[in-house]
Parts: sequence; C-alpha cells; structure tokens
Amino acid sequence: MKHLIYIFVILVFVSCDIQIKEETSSILDPNEYQKALEGANHMLNKSEDEQIEDYIIRHGWKMKQTGSGLRYMIYIDGDGEQVKNNSYVKFNCVLNLINAYVSYNSVEKGPMEAVIGKTDIPAGLIEGLLKLKEGDKAKLIVPSHLGYGLLGYGNDIPSKAILIYHIEVLEVTNPFF
Repeated sequence: MKHLIYIFVILVFVSCDIQIKEETSSILDPNEYQKALEGANHMLNKSEDEQIEDYIIRHGWKMKQTGSGLRYMIYIDGDGEQVKNNSYVKFNCVLNLINAYVSYNSVEKGPMEAVIGKTDIPAGLIEGLLKLKEGDKAKLIVPSHLGYGLLGYGNDIPSKAILIYHIEVLEVTNPFF
C-alpha cells in the first residue's frame, strides 16, 4: 500500500510538471508580442491616415504633411516673429475632433499660452506651432499618436482622437539666449 501511495504521489508531481511546462510554453514570446503591437499600431495609423485624407478631400484643403504625420495649412501669412523652441506663444485656438465636436474654443475661454518645449501640450500642437509665426492663421490635423493617444483627455477628448486645430498666432516672444 505504501508503494501505491508513493507511485501515486510521483505521478501527480510528474503530471503537474508537464501541465506547467505546457502552460508556460503557450505564453507569447516577447519578440512576438512586440511584433503584434507594432502591427496593431501600424493598422491604427493607416486607418487614421485614411480618415484624415478623406476629411481633407471633403473640405478641399491643400495641406502639407510632416514625417510624423502632422498635416498643416497656413492660410494667412503673418509677418511677425517665427516660433522657436523656448518661445512664448499666445494664440487663439478652436480645437475640434474629426467628427466636428468642438472641444475647446479660445473665443469663449480666452487665448492659450505656451512656452514651446516647457508647457505640457500635445506633441502635434508643438510641431505645428513651430511651423508658424506671429500673425499666421493655420489649420493643423493631429493624428492621435501626436495628440492625446490611447488615454484621451478628460471627457472632451476620447481615446485615439484625431484633433483639428484652427490657430491664430497672436504673440511670439523669443528668448534672448
């Protein structure tokens, strides 16, 4: 009887070890996981690019595109200071989502202010402002990866939102250094 219990215990341990090995072998390899994430990100970017291109065509805009995916169009040229890193910039802004929902309107809430590279604003807005100078009026289309990404921002900007900024640069003060 002792031998039977001993054999039973050994069989239980061996079968548990086999089951653990089978379970751990089915865990996704980190390299495969990375490839899957990159593939999903590529598909999201492609889908957003298609939405943005469709939006631009529907509105008849002629926009330039940067390497990051930002689209911009300056429709009134100002003659003031160029925005640079560390510039103080004061600007009017209407921010809407691609579905036309207005998320922010500086006419109602007052102009926005930022110090480029110091103020916490989306990377796409920074990149767009760096293309502008005092007096410019422009439209920016910011894909979600340059905006608020997967997290969104509060109740007004959902996850993976494409942002459309209508900007009027009111003031640019460049640092003296």
